[in-house]
Amino acid sequence: MRHSLFRHPFLLAAGALCCLACHTSSTTPLSFYPLVYRWSGTTSATLASAGHQTGKLADRRTGGPADRRTGGPADRQTGGPADRQTGGPADRQTGGLADRQTGGLADRQTGGPADRQTGGLADRQTGGPADRQTGGPADRQTHRPATETYALWPLFSAARARDVSHIGLHPLWSWTNDRAGGVTHLDFLWPLASRRESRQPNGTNRSWFVPPLWFSSKREAADGSRADWKTLFPLYYAGTKAAPGTPTQSYQILFPVWWRMNHHRLLFPFYWSEPERSFAFFPFYGAFHNLFEIDSIRFVLWPLWVASRRGPVRSYSAPWPFLGVTTGGGASGGRLWPLAGYVHNPGEGPRAFYLWPLGQYVTFARGPYKGATLNMFLPFWFKVDHPKRHIAYYFPLYGVSRSDRRVSRAWLWPLFSRTVSTAPSYEKWNVLWFLLSRQKGPDDQRRFYLFNLLGWTNIPGKHVRAHVFWPLLQYRYDHPMEKAPEFERWYALPFYYSWTTRWEDERRDYHRTLWPLAAWGRQGSQRWFRALQLLPCKPEDGIGRNWAPLWTLYASSSNPETGVEERRVLGPLYLIRRDHSLDQSEFNLLFFQYSRTAGAKKISLLFGFLPFQVGGERD
Repeated sequence: MRHSLFRHPFLLAAGALCCLACHTSSTTPLSFYPLVYRWSGTTSATLASAGHQTGKLADRRTGGPADRRTGGPADRQTGGPADRQTGGPADRQTGGLADRQTGGLADRQTGGPADRQTGGLADRQTGGPADRQTGGPADRQTHRPATETYALWPLFSAARARDVSHIGLHPLWSWTNDRAGGVTHLDFLWPLASRRESRQPNGTNRSWFVPPLWFSSKREAADGSRADWKTLFPLYYAGTKAAPGTPTQSYQILFPVWWRMNHHRLLFPFYWSEPERSFAFFPFYGAFHNLFEIDSIRFVLWPLWVASRRGPVRSYSAPWPFLGVTTGGGASGGRLWPLAGYVHNPGEGPRAFYLWPLGQYVTFARGPYKGATLNMFLPFWFKVDHPKRHIAYYFPLYGVSRSDRRVSRAWLWPLFSRTVSTAPSYEKWNVLWFLLSRQKGPDDQRRFYLFNLLGWTNIPGKHVRAHVFWPLLQYRYDHPMEKAPEFERWYALPFYYSWTTRWEDERRDYHRTLWPLAAWGRQGSQRWFRALQLLPCKPEDGIGRNWAPLWTLYASSSNPETGVEERRVLGPLYLIRRDHSLDQSEFNLLFFQYSRTAGAKKISLLFGFLPFQVGGERD
């Protein structure tokens, strides 16, 4: 039978998975390496399905049928099966095998067989057989998984921690749910396809990315506003934006035949719009109303004849844009494009061109440039006069740009230029524009650039930039606001990367990469190390979720606050866990597993089929 089983690898894998199902409630690791490895239960990193210190369905200070200090089934101070102050099998006040205050077979503070807050056989702070904050068998104070499963490592892995659950079939597929941060990632052969969902107090955001073909996003805010868009490049585009009390805006494009923007419709060669009653059968006939700030536009056999009206002013072109006249409302003018043209409108001012687009004279009576005058003949001169700004350039000798806050001058541009600003206050010189730049401001603000060879920027208390042979050597420091964290970055491409975040309470989180050998970092009180590191990435980003497990040979983590330590070699092949706060440790090496909890020791051989316990009683 043994010979037949091992001749059929599918039968072997099926048997291993059956054993995995039978061990789901056991605290003994199951290993059928490399086919299947599963661990669940109390370890250095997590505690199993009950009180956050015991791992049993009992009082959090006793540890269940085997107290963590005595190794026996009794109170932690007596070592016997009775109350810690009586030493006998009966409580001193009740006369029964009960708690001294309740008279029942339950926790000494609850008064019944169940916790007074939960109603279940669990710790009074957890809310049942699982921690009340996680809904699963994880310790609420650590981020280490309560369960881990591997199959054909490193291809398949699954883990569950206090706030994070992860399943991965690397690198084809992975799912990560961060309950604390309200973010869920679903990746398919990342970065080819990914889905992200964010659930925050101010609203939700769901997005799909299948670059370069499909992109979609849907946002729903807490105030009732919503926005979504979809793109199937290069054929389909759609989007909607709505908010309470405002009209809904939308668009839809099936390129190039169908276009819809709010109430405008274009099904080439037809166009129609409501409520303006616009219609067009291109190029034979068309009538548009209230389009591009023009009251009406009509065409027949476009571009042979086109007519437009803006108020009392009418324009006619035959054919457009080469020949045209303007009349009505006191306006007059005509054009012979592109040689010359002139129009004078009493309500807007004169407009003229010659050798379009080189020479133009325009007076702007509406829009963002209202009140401005443009006069130019490229490339020899260019002049703009506006009540708030003056720009003039006379090629190639001199140029000036002047406003209330800033004056910039250039001589033989781009050879030399100088800018003096009052808000913000600084003085800046440029030589050959991009080659050499020097800037000086108040409060010892400095900036200097010598192309990509050398450069730095220093704004005290805000940010610092420096580079040598950019982009090979870079340094960045940012402190955007007084109460915001500080960010520091070092790059020595492609071999070294460093990201550091400093918080107000003196906490420091960092991430370091020495490519391609190793990466290490700190998040809160958790420290970690990983080797190899073939691509620069963080554990939580797309590369870290989907690709890093394939090349990680060694990994370790430690948390001084919780006393948790862990070391791995080749995933589950070699594993050591320790929890100094609970005096727990675990060691796994292929078909041999060893775990210790206070006085209780367990040894498992032959892939978890032969478990032994040394010291204490077996569960």
